[in-house]
Amino acid sequence: MPADDRERYVGAPLIVLAVWLFISPFVLQFVQAHHMMWNSFFGGLAVAFLVGIRVSDHQQHGWISGVQMLLGIWFIISPWALGGSSSNGTVSMVVTGVLVAILAGFAFAGSLMDMRGPAGVSSGTHA
Repeated sequence: MPADDRERYVGAPLIVLAVWLFISPFVLQFVQAHHMMWNSFFGGLAVAFLVGIRVSDHQQHGWISGVQMLLGIWFIISPWALGGSSSNGTVSMVVTGVLVAILAGFAFAGSLMDMRGPAGVSSGTHA
């Protein structure tokens, strides 16, 4: 899949998930769990910021997808790492984390394939 199409297919859902992370403490009413609320806010901002970098600069940035995968994994484990006290917040963070990790993994795999070039041939030059 061409990089521009992949960015469109991955970027738009990641923005939706970033917005969800930002508003979910209010929608699911876990603002009393301050640590989970701030984790959700800053996580949403981080995902959106990384999508902005990815979309504004049309070069291949596999590292962005790698960081987003790590964020997804963090969202999955953060309710327990932070001592989550809200079942709504826990479910939201885990499901959102799984989706972020899957989308970022898709983009990361595509970036690796793009770097290798057609039929597994490295796109780098050899001396």
